[in-house]
Amino acid sequence: MLWRILDSPHSILGSIHILPDGALLPSWFPGDLVGVQRAFFESDFRNPAAGAIGLDYSAAHLQWPGVADAYKRGEALLASYGIKDPFDALRPWRVAFYILSRLMPFIGVSHEKGADNLLRTMAEAANIEVGFLEQPTRAFDLLDSSCSSVSGGLPFLENVLNSLISGEGASDLHRIVHAWLKTDLADLAALHEEKLRQFPFMFVPLIQQRNHEWAGVAKKLVGDSKPTLFVVGSLHTVGAGSFLEELAAQGIRCSKA
Repeated sequence: MLWRILDSPHSILGSIHILPDGALLPSWFPGDLVGVQRAFFESDFRNPAAGAIGLDYSAAHLQWPGVADAYKRGEALLASYGIKDPFDALRPWRVAFYILSRLMPFIGVSHEKGADNLLRTMAEAANIEVGFLEQPTRAFDLLDSSCSSVSGGLPFLENVLNSLISGEGASDLHRIVHAWLKTDLADLAALHEEKLRQFPFMFVPLIQQRNHEWAGVAKKLVGDSKPTLFVVGSLHTVGAGSFLEELAAQGIRCSKA
C-alpha cells in the first residue's frame, strides 16, 4: 500500500497501527527509508496530552442510562484477564479504547509492533526529520465531541464489549492485520464501510474529517522538494473521502507504487 505522488519526490504509505510480534512485512514496505528525508505521521501518540481527553472526574457520565451496567461488564471482562485497573473517570468511548488496548497483548497484537511505530523508530535512528499531520489530541478531541450527544459513545462501548466477549473482536483485529499484510484493498475498503455504517457519529470525524484536514497540511509540504513519506492508517487510504481522494481534490495526483 505504497503510492507515489506524481511529479514530486514524495510518497504515501498506507500503514497499520497494530501488528503481532515477528510479522513478515509486505514486500512494498520501505524497510530502509532510502531516499526519504522527512517522514510525516498522523499524530504524536507518544505525547501524553491526549490522555486527558475523555476524562470526567465528576462521574456525571455514570448516571447516564446503561452506563453503570456497561462499566460493570467491562470490569468483569478485564478481571477475567487478571486486570483490575479502575476506569470510572473515563467516558464510555474512552473506556472502549482503554479495554481494547489492555486486551491487545492477550489477542496477540500491539501498538509497539505496529508499522507506524516501526517506521518512526527507523526514521529517528536514521536522523530523518519527523513531523505530524495533526496535533496529538486531535483524534480524541473529535471523538469526545462526536460522542457527547450519544451517551458518550455508549453504543460503541457495548459493541466492543460484546465483540470481545464473543471473540469477534479478536477476529476483527486479526482480519485487519491479515488484509494489510496481504495488501487486500478490497477487504480494507469493506472494513472501512462497515465502520462508517455501524458508527457514523464516530468514524466520519475520525476518518473522513481528519483525511480532509490532513490533505490541507500535506499540500503545503508537497510543494517543496524534500522527499517526504506520509504515513497514514490504511483505512484512511480506501473508500469515499479517503486521504487520496482529498489530495486529488487539492490537485495532488497519486499512483500505486
